[in-house]
Amino acid sequence: MASDLANEAKKVVLDVGGRRFHTTKDTLGHSTFFLALLSGRWEHSKQVDGSYFIDADPERFVDILAFLRRGTMPLYWTPERGHDYARYTRLLEEARFFGLAELELWLASQAYHKAVAYQTQVVTKDVKALETFFLDTAKPEVHVRWVDDNTYYCCGGSRRHHGHPEFCDQSCFKHREEVKIPCEEGQKAQVVVVSTKVQISADELRAPSQAPRPPPYQAA
Repeated sequence: MASDLANEAKKVVLDVGGRRFHTTKDTLGHSTFFLALLSGRWEHSKQVDGSYFIDADPERFVDILAFLRRGTMPLYWTPERGHDYARYTRLLEEARFFGLAELELWLASQAYHKAVAYQTQVVTKDVKALETFFLDTAKPEVHVRWVDDNTYYCCGGSRRHHGHPEFCDQSCFKHREEVKIPCEEGQKAQVVVVSTKVQISADELRAPSQAPRPPPYQAA
């Protein structure tokens, strides 16, 4: 019974810009703003229903509360658009307002760049080998180039004879004055495939110095 009353006393309801959030004093204790608000000296700031009104953007506060609960740094990044710098800037202002020094430093120093690592692989393939390569490569960047080729090409146009002059006979040279052409130089198409893999580092998104956050309050 006593533990139930203690847990109930730790619950806090915040009215942030008209949107209500339920959390605990332990979670909010990582913010100097809320340490002052919940110190007991500002009880007069409570609303009639016992909630605290915070004049802030509720959409941005979602990320602030997520950080307070778990200590995980935010990552606003997608493969298509990269980092959302405008959103980082808006959250930086909120971190300053709510007194979250570590989050403020992380955002101000743009440490989120360390959380996303790119690994680029460049592979040159003949056109005939491309099909099997694409099976193992997601969203590759492809460039085509022509290169000199010293491979034997059949005078009669037989693909089976390419690279094998011993397969050709007189019928292959009937349109040529020469009896035998040992090798014909030409050009062939090569494809340069650039593939990029992205790795998100969970360690870089973890607050390094703060203690682990308590779990959300759960009624017994």
